[in-house]
Amino acid sequence: MATPALSPGACAGEFSPSTLLGSSPYFVMQKHPRVEARGFGLYSAMALPAGFRFYEESPACVLQHAMNKSLVRACCQCQRVVGHAGAQLRHLFAAANPEVLSDFDHLPSGTFPDSCFAPVIECPGGCGEVYCSQECQRVHLERSHRFLCVGPLSETHPLVAFKRLCLEQTEILLLAAEAICAVVTHAVENVCFPFLSGGPQRPADSSLCDGVSEAAERAELLHREHSRVRELVGENAREVRTEAERLFRVLLDFAHDRWEFLGEDEGGLAEASIAHERKDVLDLACRQLFSAFSGDGTAGLPEGNPAAQQPGAQIVASFFQQSSELLSRIAGLLEKTNSHVVVASPLNAFFRGWLANAPLAGHSRDVLAFLLREKEVAMIRALGEEEDESDEEDEMEETPELVERRRQRRDLLSSRFADVPCEALLPESTADEKAQDPTCGKGNRIRELVRPHAFPDVHGTGFYPSIGRMNHSCAPNVRLEFPYGTNRVALVTTRPVQPGEELCISYVDGIETMSAEEREDALEVFGFKCSCDVCYRPR
Repeated sequence: MATPALSPGACAGEFSPSTLLGSSPYFVMQKHPRVEARGFGLYSAMALPAGFRFYEESPACVLQHAMNKSLVRACCQCQRVVGHAGAQLRHLFAAANPEVLSDFDHLPSGTFPDSCFAPVIECPGGCGEVYCSQECQRVHLERSHRFLCVGPLSETHPLVAFKRLCLEQTEILLLAAEAICAVVTHAVENVCFPFLSGGPQRPADSSLCDGVSEAAERAELLHREHSRVRELVGENAREVRTEAERLFRVLLDFAHDRWEFLGEDEGGLAEASIAHERKDVLDLACRQLFSAFSGDGTAGLPEGNPAAQQPGAQIVASFFQQSSELLSRIAGLLEKTNSHVVVASPLNAFFRGWLANAPLAGHSRDVLAFLLREKEVAMIRALGEEEDESDEEDEMEETPELVERRRQRRDLLSSRFADVPCEALLPESTADEKAQDPTCGKGNRIRELVRPHAFPDVHGTGFYPSIGRMNHSCAPNVRLEFPYGTNRVALVTTRPVQPGEELCISYVDGIETMSAEEREDALEVFGFKCSCDVCYRPR
């Protein structure tokens, strides 16, 4: 299907800037009354008290960071921690403290009673992704994973090559591919569902972040009517493509730049070189994705091309055929407006309960001390903070001498915590373990987000339309919380808010205590001069 590239600018009058937002009695979206650079924002429709949760939202697209996946097993759809405490610990130790696994595997049976956080439902394709429920599995599979699962594919398949490219370059490209697949799936549903018995008989839906129950219903219908949907897509391919273009224009109304122009601000030739390198990456990614979804160049592979057989695959492929513009703009939008997702690890509460509720002495106390001590070793290693560690060792041939040197260094590291009380090897208990995001949604380095002595939380990145419409303030009146142990975010007021007052988050933790110069330096990475009430006043 050779079709023109999407023109993101040709969308005036087709929708309002609030199209992707759910309705709320507590806020309206409008332009800033005096500072044009602030554009659209959310404004309170009434007086709101401090600590008031006025809006909740699930992400339109989301992924768990690859490095974090090696430390925490979480649902690929909602980021809930899955499995039981023992399985989570073994997963952590296998990645960052493998020398201790033999001792761990010989712990007494019953060491972790009643500790199942959520079921473990594996991807049927065998790619290794896991889910917390059949509902989450169905939603994720039907929305995007049916296109992107690499379980049955060989290492030479273009989709496998694309995912390797994302790990080498940036996970934003993988998130962008997921978003594009999800948009096309939504277009398929909007066009085809009215033809199905039991399908929704309503106008086309522009919401890309349905509620859990609605998303599950749409996924179930798409799965149940798979063959009929395939026929309908074939009969209505042009209409599905047109609807997908409409949804992309809705999405691209959020602030964005082309991804290749979002490199480091070096200026001059250096900046041009970064843009050129990123453009090469985009072009390669588009070739790989087009090949994967169209079937071109994969006919000789023994596993065939499962992705190309999915309803809508040829339409997905068409968006990568002629130009990398759409992938660039979606990746640019996600890099510019993505939110940091953090879901609290239940292991911290589990071990605090173990410590507080059981009379620990002798062997039980030794087991607890062993687990907490080795957790410290694993986290130090995972964050790359191991003393005397040589980068050259990673490239050295595995010899008995090298293995022994690593073991000695690990034992020395573990011995640092031998006399530390168990209570000191857990984070302080808080009255409300809601995994508040310290950066209010904007990216930060992983070591700055890890609480001292804590088991690793789930960390990822996602796009939330409500957060994408909220401006920064150096005196924010809203914070983000993840109160359900999933990626569903809640917007909560930090102080009383007056009617008509703009609802703002801060992109930088602790900015309220910084000087004007410090604030400007901290915000430089986001590419704008702050025009909030705090910074605007002196001008």
